[in-house]
Amino acid sequence: MTNSTKGSKGGKGSINTSSNIYDEFEPLIQLFGKSYDPIKRAVFYNLIGSVIKDNKIIFNNKLLDTRINLFIPLKSGYGKGDIKHVIKKTIKSLNMSYYEPTSLHHEQLIGKTRRDNKGNQMIIKGHLSNDFLVFEESTDLFTDDDKKENRNYIKIALDPIGNNEVSKRNVDISKRKGVKYCPECTITFFFHPVRINNMTLKQGLLRRGLIIYVNPTDDERMLALIDSNNSPNTKPNWSKWINFLNGINNKNVSWNFSKNAEKAIVENIVKIVKMGNIKGGNISRYSFMMSFTLKDFLIKMSCIQAAIHNRSTVEESDVDNAFKDLEVFWNLQLEYVINKVKGNFNYEDNDDEDPWVKDCLNILLQNGCTSTKTDNMMIKGFKSDISKQLGVKERMTQTYYSRLKDKGYIDSKQVGKHDSSIWLTDKGNQYIGADETLATLQPLNEKSSIFGKIKEKINRG
Repeated sequence: MTNSTKGSKGGKGSINTSSNIYDEFEPLIQLFGKSYDPIKRAVFYNLIGSVIKDNKIIFNNKLLDTRINLFIPLKSGYGKGDIKHVIKKTIKSLNMSYYEPTSLHHEQLIGKTRRDNKGNQMIIKGHLSNDFLVFEESTDLFTDDDKKENRNYIKIALDPIGNNEVSKRNVDISKRKGVKYCPECTITFFFHPVRINNMTLKQGLLRRGLIIYVNPTDDERMLALIDSNNSPNTKPNWSKWINFLNGINNKNVSWNFSKNAEKAIVENIVKIVKMGNIKGGNISRYSFMMSFTLKDFLIKMSCIQAAIHNRSTVEESDVDNAFKDLEVFWNLQLEYVINKVKGNFNYEDNDDEDPWVKDCLNILLQNGCTSTKTDNMMIKGFKSDISKQLGVKERMTQTYYSRLKDKGYIDSKQVGKHDSSIWLTDKGNQYIGADETLATLQPLNEKSSIFGKIKEKINRG
């Protein structure tokens, strides 16, 4: 790869490439509807990162690689087969090894040592030794406590190549002859969008990749069905995509970062973390927990952007393009955590109550809605404030409202034909603490000055 800094020509979405290679890739995944755009973009990074993974990244003395592993929660019939087909065909077209494990037994994941007919010891590596793995149904892997050992092995395998040795040997096999290697596999996990325990998220496997959570509406799927019938009856053109990947495959690259690129990485990762922090509560803690991992993703994706432009030097424009996509992916990941993860992320807090509960109840407290006599807030207004406070879409607020009512923290009564008033119950008042002062109820984005301090440090250089 050259060190050219030639400007890029815009591709589709926020993928910018000098050859518009994303425009060649996007139609290969024949899923219709805007909700699928982030999945297509994520798989784009997923596949390119797998192809150039041998080119290690050293950033501030930290070892990384370009693998972008994906966790894709999808309902049955929502396009898993189409995505898997494109991944499989791409990898096999490049003569790379591809496998879809049907068993999660650790011996099949890592491998084993066995004796042949002559008594000689033979090392047989497992699934993790492939270039690419697709776990077509990994729901049990994330929800079953008995799968913890398997999760740990996979978690190690997804650490930076060279720092991710997995090993296994039977008691009758010498230590020297045990299975031991550093996996180079990229993995895409498909699973049902079920609720998972917060400890599964804390323990690390789901922090080794991006969670791309999309939830197309019924109306969107119906329109997509019509669009698919109206689409041109032509076969996707695979040649330009495969030729592009062959062109960047097996090139020996030493990644360099321009000074502006290094500064842009720090500035943009602060923006990403702040996106979660301003949501408050559980999401704020999760964002800080993920901050260094998010930085790693931004670095990896920036290198992939440079590779797309046939450069070994990462420029500020590469970081900016990667940031635009990571911003989309991170928002989807936060939506998954909000909707599907049980419990909180405070290691020192044994109370399993979700932190967003207090954030929502504070809205009623601030508006003086502490009894039926002061029920001066309507449900529509309450939902609107929840949307602003938690940074979620309006359509999601019904879920929060229903859960609060199910818990017995709030109650309501109909006012007129189209709305209802709402107030804190005795249980809600007791939980929130009616003696809290407005000083403790400042907006979430004003609670901490840490981002201001970070910005000052960046500006000082």
